[in-house]
Amino acid sequence: MDGTKIELINETSQSIAQQPNQYATHPHQVAGHGILLQDNERGLVLKPVMKAEFEFYENIFSTTKEDEALKRIKKYIPEYYGSVTINGVKYLQLKNLTHSMKQPCVLDLKMGTQQHTNDMPKEKIKIAIRKCQQSTTAKLGVRITGMKIYDPNTNGYTELDREEGRNIGEEIFLEQLGRFFLKCPGLVHQSLDDLRQLREIIGQLRGLYFISSSLLFGYDLAHSDRFFVKMIDFGHSCSLEQGTRIKDSSDAGPDVGYLLGLESVIRQLESIQSTLKV
Repeated sequence: MDGTKIELINETSQSIAQQPNQYATHPHQVAGHGILLQDNERGLVLKPVMKAEFEFYENIFSTTKEDEALKRIKKYIPEYYGSVTINGVKYLQLKNLTHSMKQPCVLDLKMGTQQHTNDMPKEKIKIAIRKCQQSTTAKLGVRITGMKIYDPNTNGYTELDREEGRNIGEEIFLEQLGRFFLKCPGLVHQSLDDLRQLREIIGQLRGLYFISSSLLFGYDLAHSDRFFVKMIDFGHSCSLEQGTRIKDSSDAGPDVGYLLGLESVIRQLESIQSTLKV
């Protein structure tokens, strides 16, 4: 995997003036509602702050945390460097996972069977439930929300967007996973190792729900040893302490919907792995 290190002063919050050449729209964003920026000088992605997501990162990366499962899950989350304010807008500073890649290919999988919290407006809850019921989310606990694969023949990308990912059935979903992963056998092996570890870790977490979060997979088609697997998008993640934000605050179990999604992806990757030459 890419061993690029980023040397930064990890300040919780700072305010800087935008410099025209330092920031640009992230060219490899495949999903999400906010526009991501990239810091070209420091190899970072800047994501507009959502209160719940900011609290999630601050909580996970707190050095005082004693929960062993939370400590272990940090490995699967992009490195966090606090927040920054640019022209009055506050952003999270996260490691840019595709920064050193020449031909990055990216897949975003929306995980879990529940994509809403109870404090959302009723109409948004209805829409979220309908999207789940009409996609692979309901049965598999996962759906594609974005995919970009570099095509060296055209020097461009073939893409699958959020709307297309929501409307494909189980068979096409599995075909699309194969289309993405078969181009990088190393990512298949690494993903299986990582997802099995995540299954164990999340199974140990009680009362923490990764609602509407994603797994992000990526590799560099130009360098087969550069790839990653990360959990992202925690704007709706919540815990029992937040009470009404989850479906049943009396349930202190693990996030079973997310675990279902992990099982579905693991099962398909195992099938893909069986077709690869060792």
